[in-house]
Amino acid sequence: MFNIHFTSVGLMVLTLLSSPASVSAGECEAFPPVCGSVTNNCPERMYVMTGSDNAFTCNVWNNKGGNTPAPDTPHCNGWILTQGKSLGGWTLDPATRLDIDFLTFPDTKYWVEWLFGGGREINAGTYTKIQDHEHATCNTQGGRPFCTIRPLI
Repeated sequence: MFNIHFTSVGLMVLTLLSSPASVSAGECEAFPPVCGSVTNNCPERMYVMTGSDNAFTCNVWNNKGGNTPAPDTPHCNGWILTQGKSLGGWTLDPATRLDIDFLTFPDTKYWVEWLFGGGREINAGTYTKIQDHEHATCNTQGGRPFCTIRPLI
C-alpha cells in the first residue's frame, strides 16, 4: 500500500520515508561521490525507486544493471516523477542525496538504451535498474518514452 503526498517541487511521494538517510545509499558517499539519477521529459508519469527494506517490491528485468536480463523483485521505495522533473544524484548536503535505482512507466511500454550496450523495449510497469554511476534521461520518441542511460563519470 502506498501513502501519497505532494511535495513543493511537484512530485508525489509514494511512500513516506523515515529520514533522508534511509534512502541515501552508501554508494552516494563513496569516491567518486555518485548516485543514480533520472530526468523525465515525457508527458507520461514515471515511477522512480530507491532500494529499501520495506514491504513493497519492484519487478526489475535487469537487476544487475545494463542491457543483460537478470530478473528480480528487490524491495523499494518510490516516487511519481512528472514531465520536466529530475530526481536523484549527489549533492554537497548529505541530507539531500538520493540514489535512484530503478525507473518505469506504469501505463505504457518504453524503450531504454545505453550509450554503450544497445537497447530494448520494456513492458509497462517493469522496472529498469540504473547503476550508481548512471543518469537516465527520458524523452518522447516515436510516440512513446525513450530513455537514454549514460554514465555520470
